[in-house]
Amino acid sequence: VIGPDGANVHVATASYQYYDHPDFRPVSIPVMTLDDFFEEKDFRAPVTLIKVDVEGFEPNVLAGAAELIAREQPWLWVEFNAVALNVAHGYSPMAFASGLFQRFDVISIGPDGDLYRNADPGSLVHNNIVLNRSIEDLVLKPRPGQRMPSVEEFTLPRSVCAELNALRVIAGQV
Repeated sequence: VIGPDGANVHVATASYQYYDHPDFRPVSIPVMTLDDFFEEKDFRAPVTLIKVDVEGFEPNVLAGAAELIAREQPWLWVEFNAVALNVAHGYSPMAFASGLFQRFDVISIGPDGDLYRNADPGSLVHNNIVLNRSIEDLVLKPRPGQRMPSVEEFTLPRSVCAELNALRVIAGQV
């Protein structure tokens, strides 16, 4: 959806708070995963860097690039925006940060351009909200052998994912 002044553009689902607002206009744009794109295009050059800035849709992009990241091990330059994750999509910024720390070396870029490692997911989310006004670029170095999580695993607290999986087992969906 696009706001009245052209700013505040988000990849939005019907759950986005401004989805039906009369001042916002919806625009449909075809989307495909990076895995499907690279398979369809039969891209053979090595992929060494991926830049992702999609206003809170980052978990979806990373989940949709699982095979590419596993195969090529590119570094990623990813925006971390706790407000966009939560407000635009209902995603847990802490769950996303935790998923990143399990699969990548998470490196922040200081105001002077210096790179520094984040201590843990909690400090990343805290600093993102309090110090960086929820807009921060991260450099992610993949850890070999790590499986990229699903969007659900990237965006829901672990306890919720565990409960959902238990319910799926009971319902015979696993």
